[in-house]
Amino acid sequence: MKIYVTQMFRNGQKNKHSYVIFAGDDKVLAILAGISESDKRSGKYSAEVFELNSNIAGSKQLLFRCNRDRVVLL
Repeated sequence: MKIYVTQMFRNGQKNKHSYVIFAGDDKVLAILAGISESDKRSGKYSAEVFELNSNIAGSKQLLFRCNRDRVVLL
């Protein structure tokens, strides 16, 4: 089973404040949550969506990155 996690990073810096806004099995909702939250926070936070495979330990793949100015599907 695949789980999608959307995490927000302040100013796109991973070593600063961050928080998770979505975790579930719907990829589209995960991406939309990141875009919406980045917009609500006036671009101060960037979103990243990761795909985790619950059957494989340590599996984590970055699928999507966005901030207020740019959206990148990986």
